[in-house]
Parts: sequence; C-alpha cells; structure tokens
Amino acid sequence: MPTTAQLESLYRVSYQLTFIMFQPIHLVCVDHRTGNLYVLAGYG
Repeated sequence: MPTTAQLESLYRVSYQLTFIMFQPIHLVCVDHRTGNLYVLAGYG
C-alpha cells in the first residue's frame, strides 16, 4: 500500500502529466519489495 507522501506525489505527477503536458498514463504500480511507486506515461 502506498504511503501518504507517495499518494500526494502521485496526484501531483498525474496532474502535471495529464493536464499540463497532455500525456496519457498507462500504468501505475507499487514495487512491494522496495516500496517504490512507478508511473508509465507518454506516447510511444
């Protein structure tokens, strides 16, 4: 489960990607081994 700080960062990054940079977000996942949150976005 993501931490509160990770969720706040995810919201900020998602907003910037979709509403400012107009990039699609394809995948969001958490690596349970490290606790890192990954976002796959962009045209490709």
